[in-house]
Amino acid sequence: MDDMQTREASIGYTGLNARGYSLDFTPKEVRATEETLDKLYEASVLGLKGASLAYHAGLTLREFRQIEQLDSRVEFAIVAGKADSEREMASVLRSAALNGDAKTALEVLKHKHEWASTQTIKQELTGANGGPVNLAAVDFRGLSNDELATMRAMLEKTAGGAVE
Repeated sequence: MDDMQTREASIGYTGLNARGYSLDFTPKEVRATEETLDKLYEASVLGLKGASLAYHAGLTLREFRQIEQLDSRVEFAIVAGKADSEREMASVLRSAALNGDAKTALEVLKHKHEWASTQTIKQELTGANGGPVNLAAVDFRGLSNDELATMRAMLEKTAGGAVE
């Protein structure tokens, strides 16, 4: 044993106190007070989550996680805030749609009712150098039945099936 350890052992000090340090520790009591629950509700209405939610309520993230596990009212306050906010926004969107805002009505249909408008694909064809496509009109009235049957067989072969 060196001199310091001998002296510490003789006076009964160990660890940090042996060197003159004092670690006064008073644990903070973390409870979900009505004020804390109100702040969590307000933050949830605003859409805050996680650390931002805790900060708004005046809690560290660790304190927030602790009271979240110990008090079921915390989860209820957060869920109620989110639900009330959703209801309020849905009401605003519904009112706008019913008052003639077509864009809002379409957004509500798409996002809340999974509605999709039919898609129309428009395809334009051009000829050489962007000019018009030259079409040739063919008059089939002068063909015999055998010639028409041969033409039909060729079309079916290239189309991969029956041609109507």
